[in-house]
Order: sequence, then structure tokens, then C-alpha cells
Amino acid sequence: MEKLWIIALLIASTNAWTYDDQDAWALEFPSCGLSRQSPIRIDLLAYLNSYPPLVFENYKTPSIVHITNNGRSVEIQYPDDAAKPQISGGPLPSDTTYQFVNVHFHWGSDDSRGSEHVIYGQRFTAEVHAVHFNTKYGSLEEALNHSDGVAVLTILYEASYAAQNLSGLQVVSDALSRIQEYESSTEIANFVLSDLLGGIDSSNRIAYYTYSGSLTTPPCSEAVTFIISCSPIYVHPQQMAPFRLVFDENGDRLVNNFRQLQRRNNRRIYVNRYLYK
Repeated sequence: MEKLWIIALLIASTNAWTYDDQDAWALEFPSCGLSRQSPIRIDLLAYLNSYPPLVFENYKTPSIVHITNNGRSVEIQYPDDAAKPQISGGPLPSDTTYQFVNVHFHWGSDDSRGSEHVIYGQRFTAEVHAVHFNTKYGSLEEALNHSDGVAVLTILYEASYAAQNLSGLQVVSDALSRIQEYESSTEIANFVLSDLLGGIDSSNRIAYYTYSGSLTTPPCSEAVTFIISCSPIYVHPQQMAPFRLVFDENGDRLVNNFRQLQRRNNRRIYVNRYLYK
């Protein structure tokens, strides 16, 4: 019984971090204090580059998915037997494929903030992370130990009353009323990842920024290649409002779940050449 109690205590300690104590993350998770952390500010100091086309698989394949309130975000995962989305090409190592793990959201207490990355001084309403792991490592857990282990396809939302409802976001917004409580979950039928991400997979002529970074939550593993769409997707404010009705594990509104900006530390940010065509 004592051993079980000790194990439970260790698990609780490992999970005991909040967005309010970001300055203390590195005390328990040393990687959070390293030099290749995310998110960062993206500005004019981006280097023009020409990458092979990004290749998307199963992004348009409908699937039943699970959506969960984990107390720090809202996370969508596919069932084990589903055809998982995959990406390859672009800035990713040649002859490698990255398989989808989850898609989750970062948002603010109002529409003026919420994104983790800041582009030319602007913080957007929300940021969507589609997380993939390098299949040569067999699992996300192992991939986090390698600098080429993870790819995070990143979409920025900007709320505007002039915008039409984004269909992929609407099915998520509708589901949020069923998962307002911490650790609650439900299913979404006929979910299409491409629709949530604004059809980013519909063309290989995609303008994006890319750089080497980290997970933006503990353990902050420096294993991530970020691929960040240059243009935000405009969504209606009513689609973002349900996110602010979700509760964290303390029964408080789950808002402002974004990490503070990290130092660039001489890292190069590249921009795909199609931005200029």
C-alpha cells in the first residue's frame, strides 16, 4: 500500500504544473530552461527557403474522434483502428513520415489574445496544434527523445464578425458543451481534420514559417519542427466563445492557456518561398 501511495504521489507531482507558474516549470522539467524553446516571436528576420511540397495523407478522411477536456486544453484523438492522418515532405527530413497524435487548442480570455506564437507583433485569437511523431521512432514517447521526433502543424485563428463559420471548428464548438467539466469527453462523428485546419492540405503551394523548437508544455522536449501557416484563418467569434466555458481541474474557467514567449537564441526561422509568389 505504501508503494502504491508513493507512485501516486510521483504521478501527481509530475502532472503538477499550471500556466500560472510558468517561471517555475524548469525546476521540475529541466528541458523547459534549455535554449531551443517554443513559442517565439516571428518577425522580419526570417530566411527565404524553397522546400519540397508538403504531402498530406488522410487529412480529408472522415472519422469518429474523441474530444477530451484534459484541464489544460481541449484535445482531439483518433481511435486506434482509424486511418491516421500523416505528413511528410516540406522541411521534414527526407524519406520520413510523421503520424498524427492529437490536435489541441490554445486560446485567451477574449478574442484579442490566445495564440502562442506572435507574428509581426500580433497575437491571434487562438492557435491550433496538430501534433505528429516521426514513425521511425515507433511512438510519441520515444520520438520526444530525438531532435527530429515531432512535427507540429500550426494554424492561427483570428476572430472576426465578418467571417463565415469554419465548418471544422463548428463541430468542435458544438461538442464543447458536453465536455465543460474537467476530464470529460465525448465523440464527434464524421470529423475531418482538413476542415478544422482550413484546408491547408488542399495545395502544396503553402506559405509557412518553420523552425526548430520544443513542446510548449512540460516536459518542453526540444524535439519539434514547427510548420506555421503564414495566413490566419478568420473565424466567427461565436465559434470561439464556447472554449471559454470549459473548466479546468480546479473548477475555474480554462482561459489563457498559452506559454509566454521564449528567447530565439540565434535560431533561424525559415519561410517557404511560396509566400512571395
